[in-house]
Amino acid sequence: ATAPQTLLLCVGLMRTGENTLREALRALFPFAQFYGREEVMRDSKLWENVVANGETQKIFPKMFEGVDAALGPMVNVFWEDIYRAVPCRVVLLVRDEDKWWRSISRAKQLIDAELPSIPLYQSFLLSRVERLLM
Repeated sequence: ATAPQTLLLCVGLMRTGENTLREALRALFPFAQFYGREEVMRDSKLWENVVANGETQKIFPKMFEGVDAALGPMVNVFWEDIYRAVPCRVVLLVRDEDKWWRSISRAKQLIDAELPSIPLYQSFLLSRVERLLM
């Protein structure tokens, strides 16, 4: 029998190097299966069920089957539940607080200047997650 696959969870606040890590992992492991924003959109009904009913132990093993690395906003929010449901290792992305705050402030200014009246996330799923976090 083969050993169960171990998922690599990449967890951190936005602007802490997630995109750089994703690029590095893709370069190092070109055939690896990644779970990110596109897959979240594909699995939006499953995520709605996770948010509404908390069925993580039932859903996450199926959702992350065959996945080598997972990262992105939903992974950041639910990493502890994923950790309990799926064999995995966690990479915590961190950044100097002052540099992080300047980067976030700059990004917010750009978003406000470009899209002043459009919310950052408009989907049902992400708005539910935002409510959970507040």
